[in-house]
Amino acid sequence: MKKTIVSIVILCLVVVLPTQAAEPKPPTGFKAIFNGKDLTGWYGWNPHESVKLKDEKLAANLKKQRDEFAKHWKVENGELVNSGTGPYATTSEEYGDIDLLIDYKTVPKADSGIYLRGTPQVQIWDINQASNPKNPDRNPNKGSGGLFNNTPKTPGRDPLVVADKAFGEWNSFRIRQIGARTWIWLNEKLVVDGAIMENYWDRAKPLPAKGPIMLQTHGGEIRWRNIFIREIKADEAEKIIKEAGPVKKVGFNADLKNGLVFHASLQNNSANLSGKNTVLKGTSINFTDDNFFSKASKVASFDGRSSHFEIAADNLPKTGTQDFTISLWVQSNSMHGDNPGDLLCQYDVVKKKV
Repeated sequence: MKKTIVSIVILCLVVVLPTQAAEPKPPTGFKAIFNGKDLTGWYGWNPHESVKLKDEKLAANLKKQRDEFAKHWKVENGELVNSGTGPYATTSEEYGDIDLLIDYKTVPKADSGIYLRGTPQVQIWDINQASNPKNPDRNPNKGSGGLFNNTPKTPGRDPLVVADKAFGEWNSFRIRQIGARTWIWLNEKLVVDGAIMENYWDRAKPLPAKGPIMLQTHGGEIRWRNIFIREIKADEAEKIIKEAGPVKKVGFNADLKNGLVFHASLQNNSANLSGKNTVLKGTSINFTDDNFFSKASKVASFDGRSSHFEIAADNLPKTGTQDFTISLWVQSNSMHGDNPGDLLCQYDVVKKKV
């Protein structure tokens, strides 16, 4: 009888022992930023809830979100799990130029996203949702992986291809960001090719140099695993940007009767641009004065990484077509004459239709 009782006790012990998830194994050169065991290295923060708060109210809100984090997030079988509610999972550490690897699995009618440098977002959709003619810029059926909070109809805002797997299967992102330029692969398919990620919080300013990674909660369960990161050093970043070449023909709508204001982030912002100037030039079919924009524009700021340009309405073309291209160049102070320097980006400007 005693032997039987002992056997039952041993059997019960075997049943209740939890299974241990495998230790995350990052590829060479990467490190794991989620340990697969607990929430170490992460805290709760939905920036949309706190962005307009100040002083005591801001501090109270941030504390509340931190305190609520563990109520909405859990670790299960080595996966970081959220039911679609609560503050976003936010890294304690901030990152700049990176390669990020991350797997996710979600459910129908949910959507989510990955915030880079605390800024939205690499979008995750339920691609079975149809487009809505009343909201033509929201198209989940075009696939996940786009920079959804960029200006509609600009490169990278919608993915190049649909690469999502069926519900119940794991999807894998590889995200590379250098300065504001962003490359995204979903399930080994390129969906964003070096597009500029806009600063959602203030589009007149460049993307922050560093910030946390955030995993969004939005309406349905999502699971994350294998979260690995590699920080890209300045010399490698400069080489990658040089090989990629400048960003060209970015769509840009402007109501020209009110003038033109835009902010341009220099694409090789990891390079040393000290002692250099930004030069603004423009052309159109009936407008050929290459020096016009240099004369008409005011450089409000130049910090070696970005410039803010303002062109008054009185200085914009009055005759002929109002469509033109703006090119942004960087040149050393010693350059003169016909040598414009290095082309960084171009904007196609078209008259806004109202």
